[in-house]
Amino acid sequence: MSTSECVPEQGAEQNGGQEPEAVVAAARPPRIFSVFQWVLLFFACAYIALSLYVCLSRIAYPFELECTEGSIVECVQRVLDGKSLYVSPSLDFTCYQYPPLYFWVSAAAAKVLGIGFFPLRLVSFLSTLGTFGLIFALVRAETKSAIWGVIAVGLYAAMFDTVAFWFDIARVDCLFVFLLLAAVYATRRLKLTYGNAFIIALLFVAAYFTKQPAVFVAVPVMAYAVLLDWRRGLLLASVFVIMVLCGTALLDRATGHWYTFYSVTLLRQHGINHLVWVTFWLGDMLFQVPVALLGALAYAAPQVSARERRALFYPFFLCGAVAASWVSRLHAGGGPNVLIPVCVALAIGMTLLLARTAERKRPLRFASLSVLVMAQFLWLTYTPSDRIPTAKDYEAGMKFIEALRGIDGEVYISSSGFYASLAGKKPYMNIITGNDIMRGTDKELKDKIVRELTEATQQKKFAAMFYPNKCLREPLGYGYIKLPYPVFDDDTVFRPVIGLKIRPDEIYVPPDSPLLQLRGPLVRTKDP
Repeated sequence: MSTSECVPEQGAEQNGGQEPEAVVAAARPPRIFSVFQWVLLFFACAYIALSLYVCLSRIAYPFELECTEGSIVECVQRVLDGKSLYVSPSLDFTCYQYPPLYFWVSAAAAKVLGIGFFPLRLVSFLSTLGTFGLIFALVRAETKSAIWGVIAVGLYAAMFDTVAFWFDIARVDCLFVFLLLAAVYATRRLKLTYGNAFIIALLFVAAYFTKQPAVFVAVPVMAYAVLLDWRRGLLLASVFVIMVLCGTALLDRATGHWYTFYSVTLLRQHGINHLVWVTFWLGDMLFQVPVALLGALAYAAPQVSARERRALFYPFFLCGAVAASWVSRLHAGGGPNVLIPVCVALAIGMTLLLARTAERKRPLRFASLSVLVMAQFLWLTYTPSDRIPTAKDYEAGMKFIEALRGIDGEVYISSSGFYASLAGKKPYMNIITGNDIMRGTDKELKDKIVRELTEATQQKKFAAMFYPNKCLREPLGYGYIKLPYPVFDDDTVFRPVIGLKIRPDEIYVPPDSPLLQLRGPLVRTKDP
């Protein structure tokens, strides 16, 4: 017998007599992990593709996807014209209760691309892509896996319906969330030096001057930074507070104190919707995203008692995101779009729970969680065609603008003054911002709005006034006559595909108006 036959191989001796191939196979995770991970990846990629398809299919649509988009475009037009956003509320113009950064960024885009819906939606869409990228980067860094990063993005994309299909809407929310998540990501991933503390503070400040609820995320995340390094953390918090106060003071001085009226005082006057104390959890969370919510809580809970301070990052972030969305939803008039911050946090937390379970080699628990997340994906299924305007919508919109051009004189389109702009006429106060004033407690301002509208109608300033169907404030008492025919002959066309389905439905004209001779709807789209 040769020596080689008597002496066992070195690798076999070190591994208990097993062959090297057997040792490698034993070291591999069970196939169940990779199978479920790839199925989750398929769902994620499908929802990402679906959300991008919806956004790209409608981003250039020249009319409103949501009923307030037109008035946001009017705000951007004022910036381009060098006019102040924050002025005394009037029939001519009344502003929204947002800080100015989104309007400024959109005005820069509109200066290049031209005024309209597209540049504003492009800002929102690119912000959403940036949010996708930050979610991916954060989860990949935490899990050391690009696959988990994509799954987290897909879970957020699947919540498109939950956040009212808001990823590309010409509103402040997408830019706000992108800047907010950029600050959160920088806090987590950058070394907390003095220089980085300034950068993080600037990102939080930018988020705040896009939308005020940024403060609810900034406070707990900055508290986390203080726990990591109290000197640099306090510098971060101090820079944030000083810049917010100084920026607010400068804007307030430049606008004659109207900035704080809109961004602070008017918000406080509206009060809260007390039902949301409960419906936020039962309707928005447990009904819409139960698996993501419970998974995020299950991931955050053990981190609270962890000895390492860095483990507190996600619980602090989750609390801030919940607070930002919940408080915004409590505000009277807060819509489902305000759920975007919490949905981002839930998508991240649920994915991190999955990754941690897989890392700890717990196949049964991982399989169970994966099945639940698949069920969550299926629960969030929606029909994309319902959220994309049709060719008939486009046709009706073009005919409506053409009909407006044919009216001799000024028109008041209460639900969207920007349509008047498209017809070459002057826009006036939007019914949404006007109602914000009327829901407030300042009697002098409310009387001013009513007085200006009364005077305009008594003087027959408008050749036609367009109101949504069943509007609470009809101008019948001002001597105007309601036409017996609706604006459109088709009740289904030209309605926003998101949010309130209001459009110009009813026409009111002076007693001597030539429009009284109409013998049918102003806009005809149906075949005769």
